[in-house]
Amino acid sequence: MVLTDMILGTKGRIEIDEFSRAQKGVLYINGEEKDTSESSSGRAGVRSSVPEGGEIIPLDYPHEINGFEFEIQAIRKAIFAGEKECDLITLQDSINIHRIIEEARNQWN
Repeated sequence: MVLTDMILGTKGRIEIDEFSRAQKGVLYINGEEKDTSESSSGRAGVRSSVPEGGEIIPLDYPHEINGFEFEIQAIRKAIFAGEKECDLITLQDSINIHRIIEEARNQWN
C-alpha cells in the first residue's frame, strides 16, 4: 500500500506518492472544492477543503542517483565558483526554513 501525501494550497494541491522517495506527483490547479473529512488515506484527523479537478499537471522528476543530485550539483557549482553559499538557497533562506519548521513543530505539540 502506497500512502499519498498532499500539499494543500488555496488554489490547488499537489499529491505525491512515497514522499521521501518521490519521483512523480500530480498538481491540481483551480478546481472545485471537495471535503476530505472522510479521507480515503486512512489518516486520522484529516479535515480540509481541497480544490479538485481544474487543470491537472503530471509531475515527473526521475532521480539520476538518489534524489539529492540537484542539491549536489548546485553546491558543487558554488564551491568551484569560490562562493561561500549557494545563490539558489542562501544561508538566510535555510535559517528561515528552519524557523518555519520549528514553529510548525511547536504548534503540532
